[in-house]
Amino acid sequence: MSNKIYVCDGAVLQCDQGFNPAKLKVTENSKIRVQGKLKATDMDRQVPQTFGKCKLKPKSSDYLPCSPALQKWTKTSSKTTLGKHKKFLFNDSECMCSTGGKITIIDTLQIDSAGSVVEEFTQIARMLPGAMLGVSQSPEVSDR
Repeated sequence: MSNKIYVCDGAVLQCDQGFNPAKLKVTENSKIRVQGKLKATDMDRQVPQTFGKCKLKPKSSDYLPCSPALQKWTKTSSKTTLGKHKKFLFNDSECMCSTGGKITIIDTLQIDSAGSVVEEFTQIARMLPGAMLGVSQSPEVSDR
């Protein structure tokens, strides 16, 4: 049984080289939800509000503004995917910014009401219209 918690749209991120937390915007998943919120995938890399100023961009008496450039997420789901290539993010997923900062998740926005959440995507995807009939618009379910 997994003790991982899924990351939802609007999850709060922290960059170790930034001054402020920022929110992740889910853009790569428009169907699969947990507790009514879209689940984030490793392809979601948009941070509309920045981390403030960047410690890696010093200026004479201050720092230059942050320009988030999230790279590949690590520590993602391995068995459950959206389609064949998008993996879901968990509370311990992390990525690097191309500037050099390490980005971690400080609030997934998922309420841990059951103590832990087991990967449930397979059951949900199979309940979606067409998923069991193999209709191409339905998400593909992979257990590998």
